[in-house]
Amino acid sequence: MKKPGILLELPDKRLVIVYNNQPLLPKHGKVVLHLIDKNHNLIKDEAGKPKTIIKTLDAYNLENQENVNKLIGYVD
Repeated sequence: MKKPGILLELPDKRLVIVYNNQPLLPKHGKVVLHLIDKNHNLIKDEAGKPKTIIKTLDAYNLENQENVNKLIGYVD
């Protein structure tokens, strides 16, 4: 199963993927950003879980409106 989403570069030069399927969005208003390496592979912690950044929808939208996050590409 493929997971479509977008690739972003954060202001601190970290790369993230934001999947289109956001389970926290409807109920909690939060967006999950998965950290990836320069080869676009998920970065995992010691337990093997993907490292993530969780932002409020308002903060995420504001950063994108102000072009704080640089769009790198799309995943389909």
